Amino acid sequence: MPMTTISSSSPPVVPAMIQLGVDPLHVAILMIVVLNISNVTPPVGMTLMTAARIANVPFERAIIASLPFYVAFIMVILLLVSFPSLSTWIPSLLG
Repeated sequence: MPMTTISSSSPPVVPAMIQLGVDPLHVAILMIVVLNISNVTPPVGMTLMTAARIANVPFERAIIASLPFYVAFIMVILLLVSFPSLSTWIPSLLG
């Protein structure tokens, strides 16, 4: 699902962000982080659903148990949006 989402949402989003002056690498990393977080969060949450099934825990209980992590997810997204250098720092070290 993430690959389909990336391939369908990138063509309109990336050129618009580049035209606004945003680094394409930052846009790509932000898209990947947000899509990975969407794999864990309801209503879809396929990764969370799989983990709940493996642990023999009801899906609703898994959602409640993972609520503190959603706060961390939101903080990571806000940090990446606020400070683009966080997402481009390591790649800039590599050349």
